[in-house]
Amino acid sequence: HYSYISVIKPPKVTSAFVADTTYGCTPLTVIFTNSSSNGMTYLWNFGDANNNQDTSTNTNPTYTFKDTGEFTITLISINDTSICGLVMDTLIKKDYIALANPENVTGNFSGSPVSGCVPLIVNFTDSSTNGTSYYWNFGNGQSSIAKNPAGIIYLDSGIYTITHIAYNINARCYNPPDTATLEIIAKPCTLTFPNVFSPNGDGKNDLLNFIADGYSNYHLILFDRWGLKIFESNNAAYLWNGKVNNTDGDCPDGTYYYIFTADDGFGNPFSNHGFISLIR
Repeated sequence: HYSYISVIKPPKVTSAFVADTTYGCTPLTVIFTNSSSNGMTYLWNFGDANNNQDTSTNTNPTYTFKDTGEFTITLISINDTSICGLVMDTLIKKDYIALANPENVTGNFSGSPVSGCVPLIVNFTDSSTNGTSYYWNFGNGQSSIAKNPAGIIYLDSGIYTITHIAYNINARCYNPPDTATLEIIAKPCTLTFPNVFSPNGDGKNDLLNFIADGYSNYHLILFDRWGLKIFESNNAAYLWNGKVNNTDGDCPDGTYYYIFTADDGFGNPFSNHGFISLIR
């Protein structure tokens, strides 16, 4: 008569898992893939102490983290089918999931001036929040990646839409770029002074006519070669007739110096100066 004693080894249980993402912005939904061996049931703990439902018994759970911080993930794999009793294995991945608040990028900028006569030269200043990189489209065929591009020239009249995109390439979690726009208005303004005029009473070129289309609030002063002021006008209809202050004696033939100041069609200060020859 023989008796036999059977001795068996308990199953070896090994816990293993990976997450489809381990860092990002709140809220972050993470899918866990269980690659444990010989486990029959599982208990997960996602380390989210602020959530009473931070555990799961699913084989491959999905969990949404809503708070910032670093989270320790625990997986316990259990096998209770062996005659040797319950066998389990625990895997702890400390600070495995990391979440941050997004650094929201808000694009904003200014231009100076935003309107004026062509050729119009504009400087742009970025005032974005949390931006680290930039893209500019100036609406005239030019673009830039500078933070504060300067000296952008508009040669043709028209309305130009400036597009400014700010984004953050250093943020830990993804932040969408933000776009801001601004209109620049370039207007043709014509200023033409004659080189010569002849106030001799023949009805031709007797007044100092000049063209200042697009300008307003102008101020014209004329000086003789000794620097004496001989004429001044703040009225577009009040033109020099070749006399001192338009009422006194005739001014002699010669070269006279003018200073012209005004507001252009957009209210921006403007000035010009030059010489005029008087020939009777």
